[in-house]
Amino acid sequence: MPSCSIEITEVEALGVSNIFRKLLLFFPPSVLVALPEEMLRQLVDNLTALTLKFAQGAAHEEMLDHEDQLYMEAFEQMLQSWVCILQESSSCNSSQVKQSATLIFDTYLKCHLAPPDGSRVAVSVWHTFVYVFRTYLLPESLKKFQHRIIDKKKA
Repeated sequence: MPSCSIEITEVEALGVSNIFRKLLLFFPPSVLVALPEEMLRQLVDNLTALTLKFAQGAAHEEMLDHEDQLYMEAFEQMLQSWVCILQESSSCNSSQVKQSATLIFDTYLKCHLAPPDGSRVAVSVWHTFVYVFRTYLLPESLKKFQHRIIDKKKA
């Protein structure tokens, strides 16, 4: 499994993912294959390691119901980078790309499955209540409140 020795905070994650996305947008795999083989391998390894880190961070943000989901946005941008690579997979070392894509998919599944197959932590009743309230009950309450204000103004 690729590992990234640099610690990246959630605030930095979005910027780093944006750098990778733009790098692969302006220098597609068909151009990057001109790099020395070891450098290209390191690029794919680091891209994989960061994608895994951001996927795990995004799953953690989902569980905690953060308003700012920076890891989620960073993970989405990393996936956009992978789309560039997969669209031109014939240009790259296909076995390394295939192995990385499988690892990313497996990590995504593990983050969203409960034990024993996954690592998702059971959500407390309080978190469930807050999620349901914010998603379903609050918008309805706001609509009713807005209608009452409009009805009072009309009267």
